[in-house]
Amino acid sequence: MRLVFAVTLATLSGMTTPLLATEHPVDPNAYPGPAWSPYLVGALIGVLSMLTFYYSKKPIGA
Repeated sequence: MRLVFAVTLATLSGMTTPLLATEHPVDPNAYPGPAWSPYLVGALIGVLSMLTFYYSKKPIGA
């Protein structure tokens, strides 16, 4: 949140140099390890949420 505020304030104040600029662009496809499957990640998030609701002993929205 602070970063968004700082960037907005810098933009409105007329700064010409971008705050988040880097010398070398980052390639999002050049990571060293194998990629995670989005299906596996979604399933793990679902299991985690089910376990959270089970152990909280409260209904959703209560």
